[in-house]
Amino acid sequence: MDRAQLQIVELGRLSMRDWAQLVEGDHEPFGGTCAGFEFRPKDHHIGVRDRDGALIAAGGWSVVEVEVDGYGRFEVIGLGALIVRHDRRGSGLATPIMQRLRKVVAQSGVSRLLLLCETHLVELYARRGYRQIEDPVWVEQSAGAVRWPLEAMWRPGEPSVSWPAGVVRIQGRPF
Repeated sequence: MDRAQLQIVELGRLSMRDWAQLVEGDHEPFGGTCAGFEFRPKDHHIGVRDRDGALIAAGGWSVVEVEVDGYGRFEVIGLGALIVRHDRRGSGLATPIMQRLRKVVAQSGVSRLLLLCETHLVELYARRGYRQIEDPVWVEQSAGAVRWPLEAMWRPGEPSVSWPAGVVRIQGRPF
């Protein structure tokens, strides 16, 4: 694939057409474990379009409040729905999205980026500077708070920032 023919774009919420292009018949694009969860819509997306304008990769984000027991509340940029179209996976398309996201964090004034992911993606995100959160993470659902069954990872927006120890409570639905 010729990277010169790809366009990195900043989007608001994804349209149904964009979403359909990304999943192309993949019934569980984020794995079966996540299928039963209710997620919040992302306010912003960073995408990759091919030379024909089709969206072939995207990642969404929102500013989200979390609370860590014994530390208090603070804002994070919650990254979610990072997806590469099935036929383009493994071609490095997540990299430009993650690079642009680092710029967004730097400009936002929010000092931490948080993501929730399947276990098999931990190594991918670790290579990009994300660190696993060892304490339990809770998210809101219609029936009340539930413990997130997969992985939670974070990345500092600046070198002096750390993640506090304690149970994490995402305020609202996961992202």
